[in-house]
Amino acid sequence: MSNGDHRNSDPLEMRIARLLRSGSISVKAGQVDDLVIEIQVAGELAREAQSAYRSWAHWRAINDRMESVELRRVVTGYTQNGLRTIRQAIARDAVLLAFRLSDPLQMKSDGETRVTLCRAAALLDDDSLSNRLLTRDGLLELGCPEIIVDAEIQANAQRVARIRESVVSDWNSQKPDATEFLELRLAIRPLRNRLAHAMLGGEFSPPIIDQISRFVDLTLDLATDYALLIAGKAVAAENARHHEDREAKLYWNTTFDSLLAFSKAKRNAAE
Repeated sequence: MSNGDHRNSDPLEMRIARLLRSGSISVKAGQVDDLVIEIQVAGELAREAQSAYRSWAHWRAINDRMESVELRRVVTGYTQNGLRTIRQAIARDAVLLAFRLSDPLQMKSDGETRVTLCRAAALLDDDSLSNRLLTRDGLLELGCPEIIVDAEIQANAQRVARIRESVVSDWNSQKPDATEFLELRLAIRPLRNRLAHAMLGGEFSPPIIDQISRFVDLTLDLATDYALLIAGKAVAAENARHHEDREAKLYWNTTFDSLLAFSKAKRNAAE
């Protein structure tokens, strides 16, 4: 299931179809509807975590190139204000989005619960749901191909454990067994608040950069775990990281190399 397709079938569509098929699973209709909704939610959570990682990958790509003294000189002469605005915007997008994806359970204006990892943790506290995702019969009913069902049981057990160890439904009243994710939330919270009110630029100290990078990484890992667990389909976190890093570096290398070439051509013309 985790590798996407099996015999030209979409695991996500297969899982929803099986859930909606009358009599296919031994749960009440209301529970079926909730799980169908949750399949969509899990996919959205993973996509938003990928989006947060994408923004931070672009920020890092800029930061890596700005170590060049020559590039900093050229940027200062041509695009300093514009680049500062871009760095601030993508840093704000990455941090605020990643942070929101692990905010406590909240209701939106339309009465629906926001898509967060805390929502995932709350749902996994329901043993009846967890058990369906960790048993052979439960996974077969959800559309898992029989040839990989045993491997998926083991993988799902690890996914459930990682989410439960790192995330709780309410940070104010509960504490996870593994505290790294919570400690990063607490460390980054003041930065998040300042970014939300445009009180910071797009430059950070090395320790803060490391904290943001790790927090965004963990957010993507946990969101991907939940999508694979509930929906049976998601881009692997490592694959998403590799793709976004490559695209960000390609874009900014092309942009900055063009700027350097323009600056060199202008100097040569003036000589």
